[in-house]
Formats: sequence, structure tokens, C-alpha cells
Amino acid sequence: MQNQNSFVSFIWQAATLALLFSLIVLLTLFLTVPAVAQSFAPAPYTLSVNHNATERGVISPGCAALITLQGDGQFIGEPMQATRNPLPFEINGITVTIGGLQAQIRLATPNQLAVIAPDVPLPVSRRRLAWFNVVVNTPTDTFTGWAAYAPTAPGLYEQTTGKTRHVQGMWRIDRGAVMALDGSPILAGSRVVLLGSGMRDARTLRVWIDDGFDLWIVDATLAVNQPEAIGGVGWAGFAWIEGVAFDLPPDAKGNLALVVQADLMWSQEFWLTTF
Repeated sequence: MQNQNSFVSFIWQAATLALLFSLIVLLTLFLTVPAVAQSFAPAPYTLSVNHNATERGVISPGCAALITLQGDGQFIGEPMQATRNPLPFEINGITVTIGGLQAQIRLATPNQLAVIAPDVPLPVSRRRLAWFNVVVNTPTDTFTGWAAYAPTAPGLYEQTTGKTRHVQGMWRIDRGAVMALDGSPILAGSRVVLLGSGMRDARTLRVWIDDGFDLWIVDATLAVNQPEAIGGVGWAGFAWIEGVAFDLPPDAKGNLALVVQADLMWSQEFWLTTF
């Protein structure tokens, strides 16, 4: 009988300990689940990084990029633009790092930053495309996101003149005057310089030209801060702007579709009209 009582006592003690342990587990879960749930909850904002010229989601070292904030928060109250060259790494307490390297800032607005992509080295095993952490620190907040990097990310600047959307650049024929590309027809055989970004480290640069019947693939040269590529006043002083200089074939006439190839990457398609 004494052994039976001892056994019953042991069972009650074990049950009491099990109940106590369960209560401790439930209390721990009650205290930690909200924090765990919050850590897995989506951020109240999204931070995206795009090419300044193409708005594509791939950038390259040295190219102009846009960091856009959507959702809660803002970078700055009023827009502020850098007024010195070289560009600063900080504007009104705002700093940006990509892959741990600071990015120069050209412009800050409440929901967008114009920066120059720093020279983040791509891993040897991922020379085509790699992702790097983006951190934006402001005097009041920290925002994080990701940027996709490629060795080159060719993109050409475009603008609208009147009702015509056209690529930015300039052209000349022989030793004539340098004229801006404004959507008007230009002479076939002209020397053309297109303004873009993301091609600084390209080893091979070509322009593909298609008139709907024939295809030309012409070699191009990269002119960074070298207006001598065509003459006249150019883009000196704007390190993120790159010029793609090439000669239009004399027999390439009409509405031409063009694409710039920088190594294995392609720009957006654009149009030139020649006569």
C-alpha cells in the first residue's frame, strides 16, 4: 500500500511539473509570438533601385541610378540637389550604401534619391548578375532594399521635344556644325553621339541599326567627359553621363530602330529618322 501511495505521489508530481512546464511554454509563446510575427511581417515600405535612363531594375558600377521609396516614410521634407562637383556622399544627413560602399548623391526628394552606383565588385562566380544590400540612412529613419548589379547596364537618356519622344545626343556631318538630336530627321552618314549611362566598363560597344529591310552592326566608342568625340560643348563634368560615338552608314535611310550593345547587355530600343 505504501508503494502504491508513493507511485500515486510520483504521478501527481510529474503531472504538476508537466503542467508547470506547459504554462511556461505558453507564457513564452505569448510573449514572443508578436515579435516573431512582426519580424516576418512585410515592411511598411518598399525600396526599389532602377537605372536612371531606362528605369530597368539592373544597374552597373558608375551608372546613374534612382532609389525610390513607396509606402510609409520619406527621405527628406523638401527636394535638395547637390551643388558641387565631385558629388557628395551626404545630403542633409542622408547617406546611401550599396554593397557596403557609399554612393554619391545628386538629388534628394521626399520619395526618391538620384545616386551614382558605387564600384561594388561582382563575385567571380556571378559575373553576369549579383544582388547587393541597399541601406539609406536619414536623420530619422533607416530604409533597406536590394539592387541588382551587372558589369554593364547600357541605357540611353530620352526626352520629349514638342510631341516627339527621342534619344538625347548630338550629330554632325563631316566638319559641319554640331546639332542636338531633337527628333527631326538627320543626314545619313552622320557622326552621332548618344548620351547614356551604365557602359563605362564595357569592353565591346556596338550599335545595331535596322531599317526594316537591312541590318547594320557598327562599332562604337565610349566617350566619357570627352566632347572631342564630336566637337563643340559636351557633357564634361558629369561623370555619370557617357557618350556612345559612332558613324551612321550612308545607306541607312528612313525610320531606323537602334539598340546599343555593351558586352552582353542591351539598351532600350530607340529611333532615328535619316534622309
